[in-house]
Amino acid sequence: MFGQGPRAIAVLTAILVALQLSACGGDSSATEIAEIESVEKDLRENGVNEDLRPDILSFGKVGSEAELEGATAVARAYLNARASKRYSDACAYMSKYMLAVAKGAARQADETGCAAGVERLSRVSSRDDSGGPPRIDPSSIRRANQRTFVIYEGDDGGTYAMLMQRKGGTWKIQGFEPTRIR
Repeated sequence: MFGQGPRAIAVLTAILVALQLSACGGDSSATEIAEIESVEKDLRENGVNEDLRPDILSFGKVGSEAELEGATAVARAYLNARASKRYSDACAYMSKYMLAVAKGAARQADETGCAAGVERLSRVSSRDDSGGPPRIDPSSIRRANQRTFVIYEGDDGGTYAMLMQRKGGTWKIQGFEPTRIR
């Protein structure tokens, strides 16, 4: 039903490459170039390599029950907003990195803003929102440094991991969609 498959990663990478190429054309400021380079660095450092999917279950350390509850609430709200096509609401749950990705996707379609980018990325996502908001039955939270995964069982009985980040006591979405582990 949903996962962070090769197609979604390829689309995000293509968007970022196109953004960088357009930034080199002289119309973009040094700030935009720095932002794109920062997003690309974050993608390399924070992306989920498909070969590492089974390792997510043993990643870092197990987080607390309070961390699991807080991060799960944000993951649910984000996925519910996307499924309900409330894209601006989905943006409120996204990390700085994901906001840059969404805004970059919007610029590729000559649109502006995070909501337009989330809508565009949702169209090429491997996640199927047609069934409505997903059921998330959390089982654990795994964390190390800035990277955290909420592990949960989905509607289809599969196990998923949502990449999250905690900044200043607030949980944010760090990956556009959950990764199917099994």
